[in-house]
Amino acid sequence: MTTAVSTMLGRPVWYELMTTDMAAAETFYKNVIGWTSAPFRGTPDPYNVFKRSGDVQVAGLMHRPQGMNMPPFWSMYIAVPKLEETAAQTRMKTMSKIHRPRSLTFLSVHDPTQYQSK
Repeated sequence: MTTAVSTMLGRPVWYELMTTDMAAAETFYKNVIGWTSAPFRGTPDPYNVFKRSGDVQVAGLMHRPQGMNMPPFWSMYIAVPKLEETAAQTRMKTMSKIHRPRSLTFLSVHDPTQYQSK
C-alpha cells in the first residue's frame, strides 16, 4: 500500500485577520492589493472571506474576539502531520499557551514573546 505525502505539511494553509473594523479592513485590502470579500455563510458570527483574482480564497476576516485586549492581528494556520504529537512537542519546547477547541482539529498556539493573556 502506498502512502501519499502531502506537500502542504509544515506550510501555511490559511490566514485570518481579526479586527475591530471589518468594513475598514475590506476597503484597505481592496485598495492596496485588489482583494475582494464576501460573507461566508453558516457561521454564528460575521465571517468574510478575502479573495484574490480568479475568485481564489486567500484568508478569512472576522471581528476580534471580545475580551481580547490587543490590536487587530493576523493569524496563520500551518499543516502538521500529527496534531497531538505536534502539540506535545510545542508545549515541551516553548511553554506556549495552547488552546484546543473541542470539536475542531486545530490548536491555537501563541508566541509567548508576543501574546500576553490578561
